[in-house]
Amino acid sequence: MLLFEGGIGTRRGRSKAKQTQANLAYEDTKKTVNVEVENAYLVLKTQVGYSGPWRPGHVRQDNYQAVSKQFEFVLPTLLM
Repeated sequence: MLLFEGGIGTRRGRSKAKQTQANLAYEDTKKTVNVEVENAYLVLKTQVGYSGPWRPGHVRQDNYQAVSKQFEFVLPTLLM
């Protein structure tokens, strides 16, 4: 065993710790990106799934027709 190593072991330990931290940071970033991409995909899939009969124009047209029918039946009743 050497009496004096000059701090080589300490530097190696720090270097290994930095490498481990960099690897963990990389894996964390990779997982975060995967979660964000999956979330964006699911939001898009949900929005596309609801574009059928629940489009805003379709709902407005249905509301207009429903109110028109109410006035057709209520107005003559009020005038009688």
